[in-house]
Amino acid sequence: TSILSQELLGLLGELKGGVPFFSPRYIGHMSSDLTMASLIGYFAAMLYNPNNVAAEASPVTTRLELDVAAQLARMIGYDPDRQWGHITSGGTVANFEAIWVARNVKYLPVAVRWAAESLGVESLDVVLADGSAANLLELPLWELLNVPSAAALDLPDALHARAGNEERVRALISDNSLARLGYQQFGLRLASQFGDALPPG
Repeated sequence: TSILSQELLGLLGELKGGVPFFSPRYIGHMSSDLTMASLIGYFAAMLYNPNNVAAEASPVTTRLELDVAAQLARMIGYDPDRQWGHITSGGTVANFEAIWVARNVKYLPVAVRWAAESLGVESLDVVLADGSAANLLELPLWELLNVPSAAALDLPDALHARAGNEERVRALISDNSLARLGYQQFGLRLASQFGDALPPG
């Protein structure tokens, strides 16, 4: 055991010369020095091992997470009643999720159009980028992909109001979404309906 102890001490001595990633106050990459309040909050939560996968498993920290998202929205000028957000493990995941959400919102009008066609709806008004209104089912792809985010997010409710049966409407939008179809199938459907739908950038 004395040899093991000596070797362990030697290893620890060597490791002390490395970068102190272990320290919660380490300033590295894009992370600046953490505040004492944030460290105390982190340690307090760690004692209870919250698992923020669902509100049922983490009722307290999920509520706190929603409160923080509303505070951040208010801080940067968004309506806290019309926002949704959550806390991620770091900036990289947050950036990936932001791009993922933006992509899904961008393609939502296409999914709603295909759902409307499946339901036999012939007309569904949508606000365009210039503020004018048009029939979603008659728009070229360029206009579909440039529907303002707020108008795109209102489309599922508009289709439900037009076609009834909210559960069926939501299922059809999901079935026609990029997330459900995948890039290849979604792209093939765009190409078959709109021609060379996604030319090289």
